[in-house]
Amino acid sequence: MDDTVPPRDRTRPGTRSLLAQLGRGACMGAADVVPGVSGGTLALLLGIYDRLLAAISGGSHALGRFARGDVHGGLRRLRKVDWWFLIPLLVGLVTTVILLAGVIEGALIDHPEPMAGLFLGLVVASVVVTRRPVAWTGRRFGGAALVALVVFAGLGYQGAPIADPSTAMLLASGAVAVCAMVLPGISGSFLLLILGMYSAVIGVVDERLLLDAAVFGAGAVVGLALFS
Repeated sequence: MDDTVPPRDRTRPGTRSLLAQLGRGACMGAADVVPGVSGGTLALLLGIYDRLLAAISGGSHALGRFARGDVHGGLRRLRKVDWWFLIPLLVGLVTTVILLAGVIEGALIDHPEPMAGLFLGLVVASVVVTRRPVAWTGRRFGGAALVALVVFAGLGYQGAPIADPSTAMLLASGAVAVCAMVLPGISGSFLLLILGMYSAVIGVVDERLLLDAAVFGAGAVVGLALFS
């Protein structure tokens, strides 16, 4: 783990910049709650992906320090995190997820087939968006096709929906989903759908099940710490 601490701009941004950051977070939240769209893809398109990864990495390094009992080192790293960037982004993201959870849950119950078609279309669109920055060669295209085939064979069959997930399942789902969400082109919600956990997680958010939400959030924190 790199012990260097990246510099942070301590200047408070203007109101317009904060509102713009809230809007970016809202866009990412809308993407993250819909299977097939990646919040990481939106961050890439919005030009904030590298800064987001740097902020996440700084936070995870601080957690690592705390886990080893180095309170001073952990606090020092927390002070270096780009909070003016991260907090409004998270506020916009979380608010949008909460607002959209009930809409998505109702649509899945009332219109399952159209929603499945929508999710498939969004997956295809995400692939098109994320492939553009890559200089494709025959070898790269063949490798990508092979990886896609292997992933589909292993995960391409949707698991039966889990109505009452265990604590361990919520914890693991949080870790898996959040790692996928920060990678462009990989939808954390779609992975939850494949694992049969999507409806359960949406229900946790929509019904404000705070204990289950805390378990899922703890899994997300662990996943980010391990990922970065």
